[in-house]
Amino acid sequence: MSEKEYSAKELERIAIEHEKYFTRIKTWDLHAEKNQLPSSSCFVKHFGSWSDAKKEIFFQSAEDMKQLLTLIAKKHKTHFNTKDEWNAHAKEHSLPWEKTFAKHFGSWNEARRIILGVDYTENNLVHSKEALTKIAIEHSVHFASRRAWNLHATKHGLPYSSSYEKYFGTWNNAKESIFQGYCSSKRVH
Repeated sequence: MSEKEYSAKELERIAIEHEKYFTRIKTWDLHAEKNQLPSSSCFVKHFGSWSDAKKEIFFQSAEDMKQLLTLIAKKHKTHFNTKDEWNAHAKEHSLPWEKTFAKHFGSWNEARRIILGVDYTENNLVHSKEALTKIAIEHSVHFASRRAWNLHATKHGLPYSSSYEKYFGTWNNAKESIFQGYCSSKRVH
């Protein structure tokens, strides 16, 4: 049975998502067979050799790698909270581990700050006003009350109502400020 044809971008994405197995041919082929991924021979056919595949895929520009990691993190952002939570999710879905993000962004916290607009100060999670607004709009159906929001926030690793109160003064001010502007810009006349 012949293997499916893959583009260079598809092979690159697969290799990066399964980076920890993309070491030796034997290691890759065992992982590929278990997960219905292209075999090492597919990479060799496309890149010329296993070494050339590794060089071309993993020694790309730092900016390209950051862009790829950003796409992955945003796609799986509900799990992009703590190192342990991310690594468990990464293991289950064959994604890059938190150390890969730390390597390319300087640290795990810096990756979270740059990718999701989330910052850490003295181990306390701090969100920008813009990030809080975006999160509220994306999860607006749960923003009706502090209680409903905090239940949803706990389940999905989102900022609590107190974060909104910090920036907007009160919960009601947050709702009014965020959704009045959002609704008026979305209103159809």
